[in-house]
Formats: sequence, structure tokens, C-alpha cells
Amino acid sequence: MARRAHLLDTVELTCEWDGWPAGTVGAVVSERSESAVVEIASEATIGETGLPSHDLLDDLISVPYTALHVVEPAPALSR
Repeated sequence: MARRAHLLDTVELTCEWDGWPAGTVGAVVSERSESAVVEIASEATIGETGLPSHDLLDDLISVPYTALHVVEPAPALSR
């Protein structure tokens, strides 16, 4: 059974979701019961000013866990 994504895991979309193609990589920034909020790293959209050329919230999408594959688990936090 595949590992469910958790906070700060690096994940990949297994299918197109909310305009982002399958294979897009991001990080889980919030966990919900049936889905995760994923922040997509989109440096390619940085404008000439060095700031994103689109709304920052466009990089946040809610994705069901079934559409995510964990690429790299978050490092364990030292306590």
C-alpha cells in the first residue's frame, strides 16, 4: 500500500488536477481528512521584477490523497 502524503512531504500529481498536469511536483502544506493542500513550485513564472507573474494563491491546490504520490517524505523533526 502506498504511503499517504503528510505535512511537508514532496509529492507528485498522478493525474491532471486543477489545471496542473500529471507529474507536477509540490509540497503538502496542509492536511485535511480526504485531501491535502499542495503548494506547487513554479519558479518558471517569475517575472522580470523577481516576483511571481501570477497570484500566489494560484500555486495552492486541494488534491485528494488518491491523486498524490509521495516523492520524498519530509525529514523527521528533531524533538
